[in-house]
Amino acid sequence: MKTINLLAILLLIGTLSARAQKSEIDLSKSQVLWTGKKIGGSHNGKIQIQSGSFELKNGEIVSGNVV
Repeated sequence: MKTINLLAILLLIGTLSARAQKSEIDLSKSQVLWTGKKIGGSHNGKIQIQSGSFELKNGEIVSGNVV
C-alpha cells in the first residue's frame, strides 16, 4: 500500500512539473514595435498592449496571447 501511495505522489509531482507556467505580460513595460518597408522608404509605429499572457515550459515560450 505504501508503494502505491508513493507512486501516486511521484506521478502527481511529475505531472505538475511538466506543465507550462503561465505568466501575465507587464502592460506598463510592454509594447509592440513594428516597421513597414517598401522600395521608396519605410515607416514605423508602436501599439499599446491591452492584455496578454504567455506560457513557459522548460524555460521556453510555448504559447501566448496578446490583445
